[in-house]
Amino acid sequence: MITVFFTVLEQMIRILLFLVLGYALNRLRILPKGAGSGISRMVTMVFLPCLLIYNNTTEFNLANIGEYGQLVLVGGLFWAAITLLSVPVARKLSGGNALENGIYLYGLSFANTGAVGTPLVLALMGTAGLFQFNLYLFVTSVMTYLWGIGLFDGEKKKRTLSQFLLNLKNPITISMLLGLLLGALNGKAWMPTVAVSMAKDLGACYVPVSLVMVGYSIADYPLNEVFNRKKSYWFTLLRLVIIPLAVVLASKILGLSPFMATLAVLAAASPCGMNTVVFPASYGQDCRTGASIVLLSSVSAVITVPLLYTLVQFLYQ
Repeated sequence: MITVFFTVLEQMIRILLFLVLGYALNRLRILPKGAGSGISRMVTMVFLPCLLIYNNTTEFNLANIGEYGQLVLVGGLFWAAITLLSVPVARKLSGGNALENGIYLYGLSFANTGAVGTPLVLALMGTAGLFQFNLYLFVTSVMTYLWGIGLFDGEKKKRTLSQFLLNLKNPITISMLLGLLLGALNGKAWMPTVAVSMAKDLGACYVPVSLVMVGYSIADYPLNEVFNRKKSYWFTLLRLVIIPLAVVLASKILGLSPFMATLAVLAAASPCGMNTVVFPASYGQDCRTGASIVLLSSVSAVITVPLLYTLVQFLYQ
């Protein structure tokens, strides 16, 4: 078990170092002003879509469609349960502030599985594991754009069904579905080798560049404001300890396989996602609460994630 703990700890330290690099690039003004938003768009519009397309194209197998459906179902059920239980918690933490309520609810419902969960799964389970991890997170990814973005809309306008569905027209959802379609059509057998290689190479950029960008974005906010928010510590305890432990318990009660339980815990144990900063900023709102919970949970996850992963391996050994 000690070996398992240190294996995951090494990966978490690697992730932390990328965050520190991004922080330094901002603070030392090595990158020009405004570079962050441009590189961020590269991550979401190019690197991540290429990773999803390549991974889904090469790993999807129609013979395993039943197993894939189970992954999507279990991931969706866990997301729904966590979100429903988070509603009163977020309301309590926010003290009635609508913006903070949205930030806390989003942070509890949507973990940073992209920048933290993805590199961990790649390191521990390879590309096959990452493909199944993305299927587990399929409902979460869809709900991010279908519902999550609306939590930061200061105007709170009523939206029609077509407006909700329009949110699904984004690079992440489109690339996931395109990759699954190419995989179903055995695209890796007939697609040009140069196209497959290019998607693989661009996808490989996603993990390091996205982590650097998280650190770069956090550096925009004074550390004294980040660490002086008492509610952020309560949030971090919920995000990194209470929710993952509840998932571990539920996994045992439901009799999930060790592999499924591991995916569930890695998804639940990831820190708060950067969208608690990105989305409020896009609406011109205060981003300090989001920056605080992102930084605190990202740093704390270096210890909590290896402990939780080791706990799952111990319970299922």
